[in-house]
Amino acid sequence: DFKVTGTADGITACQMDIKVKGLSYEILVNALKQARDGRLHILSKLTDTISTPNGDVKGHAPKMVTRRIPNEFIGALIGPGGKNIQE
Repeated sequence: DFKVTGTADGITACQMDIKVKGLSYEILVNALKQARDGRLHILSKLTDTISTPNGDVKGHAPKMVTRRIPNEFIGALIGPGGKNIQE
């Protein structure tokens, strides 16, 4: 079982589960080359279909919001003994 994911610039993650003893360098190189070709093929089909990402997402889509909290307010956020965080 061998999975590779990434962008056109390179690999961002991979996973390999092998049950055989040993794996030759040549097999690994060939597998990574095939994974690159497959990844680039899929990415080209995606960009042919959707040339640019949408400017926004639908209302029910998950979102991540980042806020910077000044140090003097960290305690108020966490709460006494972490009460606010635990809730």
